[in-house]
Amino acid sequence: DGTQYTFNGLGEYTLLDALDSEFVIQIHTQQAVGQNGANIKASVISAIAIKQLNKPTVQAHLHEVFGVEVVVESNLNRDGYDKLDFEFVPERHFDGGRVRLEETSSKLISFENGVVVLLRSANNILSFQLVVPETFFNNTKGLLGLWNSKQEDDFLRPDGTNLPITSTEETIFYQFGELWRVKRINSLIIEVKNAPTQRTTRTNNFVPLFITPAVDPDIEAAITETCGDNTE
Repeated sequence: DGTQYTFNGLGEYTLLDALDSEFVIQIHTQQAVGQNGANIKASVISAIAIKQLNKPTVQAHLHEVFGVEVVVESNLNRDGYDKLDFEFVPERHFDGGRVRLEETSSKLISFENGVVVLLRSANNILSFQLVVPETFFNNTKGLLGLWNSKQEDDFLRPDGTNLPITSTEETIFYQFGELWRVKRINSLIIEVKNAPTQRTTRTNNFVPLFITPAVDPDIEAAITETCGDNTE
């Protein structure tokens, strides 16, 4: 509903739970790396797993060669998943939808229920754009919040209570974001060989750097000059 916030949790989280778990999206994050190769106190998305009711899980994750690799859960493969190959065809189908190769480092996943996810890879970060059908209206929860055209309840927590949208970044981290951490038994993330999810990180100990509002006008001016209108 328009509320913007920063969350640097490390591990696996529910991004979206729609229609009482008929459609679920989980994300896997990893610690961000600075230009000097050292870890920094922030996280980036490295994989996203999507589950429709009674359909196989579809996962997209970072890949060194393909940018974004897509796998589909499979009980017929001893690894537990099938990799979708786009070497000779630009589009592949799976039970419940299809995946199309858009560019070298991007994939478009479309589902039968109208959900569309565009995934891109850049600088070892998996970014995405999400389109959902109107049937999801007033029936979503997770890190993306409650979609009902009202900002005041965007930070809907698992217990049904709301965190004020004016909360600090640190409060949002502990009292909203971390509450959507996925337990191992409920994880949809597929641990793929030689992929970020093979080293699945499930830790409650990671503390990111919290950005507090700058009070020094010179600091505010420097931030504005560097970042402009970009709040990400």
